[in-house]
Amino acid sequence: MLYFFKNLFDSHICRSLAIFILIVSCETSTDKSELSGEQRADSILIWAKEGRYNDSLSNENRAQLLEKATKAIKNNTPDSLKLKYYSNLSVGYLDIEDSISFREYNRKLQQLAREMNDDNEFANSHWDLGNFFSDFALRDSAYYHYYQAHTIMIKLGDNKSAGTLLLNMAIQQSKARSYVESEQTTYKAIELLEKVEDTLQLFGCYNNLGTVTKELKEYE
Repeated sequence: MLYFFKNLFDSHICRSLAIFILIVSCETSTDKSELSGEQRADSILIWAKEGRYNDSLSNENRAQLLEKATKAIKNNTPDSLKLKYYSNLSVGYLDIEDSISFREYNRKLQQLAREMNDDNEFANSHWDLGNFFSDFALRDSAYYHYYQAHTIMIKLGDNKSAGTLLLNMAIQQSKARSYVESEQTTYKAIELLEKVEDTLQLFGCYNNLGTVTKELKEYE
C-alpha cells in the first residue's frame, strides 16, 4: 500500500494536483500575513515560476498562480527580489497569451533592470518583447527588440544568446522578404553559434539559409 501511494505521488498528475492545492491552501495563511518575509519571498517565486514554466497546468491555473504572485509583492520588497519576480511574471504572462499583463510586467522589468544596471535582465526584457511582436507578425518591432537584446548580449560576451538573437533577426528578415539581409544575418549567427557548438540553433540557421537560398533561386 505504501509503495502504491509513493508511486501515486511521484506521478505527473499528482504534481499538478499538488500545485493546484498550493494555490488554494496558501490563500488563508497569506491573507493573514502568517508567513515570514523569507517564506513569503519563497512562495512568490514558486508561484511565479510554476505559472511561467508548468505547461502541464491549464492556462487558467497558471494565471491563478501568476496572479497570486503579483498580489503578494509588496512596495517594500527588495528590488533584487522584484527583478526575479518581474522576469518570471513577464514570460509567464507572455506564454499564456495575456498581452496586457505581459506588457505591464515587461515594462516594470525593463525599468527596474535599467535602474539596477542589470544588463542581462534588460536584454531579456527586449528579447521577450521581440517574441511578443513576432507572435503578432510585427516584423520591424520584433527585429528592433531582438537587435537591442543582441547588442547587450554581445557586450556581455554571451555568444549563445547573441547568436540565437541573430537567428531570430534573420527569420524576421526572411518573413519580411528581405532575403539578402536575412542570409547575411544568418551567417553572422552561425559564426557565433559555432563557437559554443549550439547544434540546435545551428540547425535553425541552416534551415533558414535553405529557405532564403530557395527564394533567391541560388540552388547551387
